[in-house]
Amino acid sequence: MSESTLQAKTQSAFRGRIGVATVDITPPTGIYARNWGAAKHDVADWIHRRLTLNALVLSESNSKQPLVFLDADL
Repeated sequence: MSESTLQAKTQSAFRGRIGVATVDITPPTGIYARNWGAAKHDVADWIHRRLTLNALVLSESNSKQPLVFLDADL
């Protein structure tokens, strides 16, 4: 195997803000929800699994635009 041409770089410590959040985005029962072919009812009677939205926000102290990650667990 040949020697790598990549140079090692040291990373400085992260200085900024980190934010995390989880929100329940489950729609209420009683709404029209015939959203898949095997459904036998037009209106949701109960909740099988709650839907959540997760967010991670990273912002360096000298940056005006944060980096936002969103994850919708459906």
